[in-house]
Amino acid sequence: MLKYIYLSLTLLVLKVTCLFREGACPELNHGNLTLDLKSIMGRWYEVARHKNSTMERGMCVYNDLMMNDDGTFNFTITQRLPTGLDEFSGMLSPTSYPFRFNALLHSDLANIQFPYYILSTDYTNYLVDYTCMNVEGGRDEYLHIWFRNQDYSKRMLRHILDYLRENFMFTEDLLEFTRINC
Repeated sequence: MLKYIYLSLTLLVLKVTCLFREGACPELNHGNLTLDLKSIMGRWYEVARHKNSTMERGMCVYNDLMMNDDGTFNFTITQRLPTGLDEFSGMLSPTSYPFRFNALLHSDLANIQFPYYILSTDYTNYLVDYTCMNVEGGRDEYLHIWFRNQDYSKRMLRHILDYLRENFMFTEDLLEFTRINC
């Protein structure tokens, strides 16, 4: 297995310069690359996200991924807010594209469906994901960088940010989080 997996997208260049953009969500395709779903299961700690994210606003965010017998997997995202811990959860279902999933986010108000992509992972250290939801007048895009350990490598994070800058150009909208006191 490669130490780092960098995915070339068949979309010419995905340029996300802000959270809200005009137009529909893009369809991304990773070609014939495969994803080892069992290797991405477990806990991931958020180290960066879009600064205007409406889903996560807290600190010390982590995501637990658990595989189900039917090939789908559940996610539970936990964050620390000033009022205490907050969780939201959902389910990811594989599609015919190895790095794309149909996501279902459970909410008190409604269930929200959207495509979810894993842009890059090395399975043991980091995972970069991307979600997009079509909304009236455009789309909301989200990018997260997750690490397996709270004590993550700053050098590896810089390497990932350089890669994203080079290929996607949306790192200026990312907030980096320290995991101190989490």
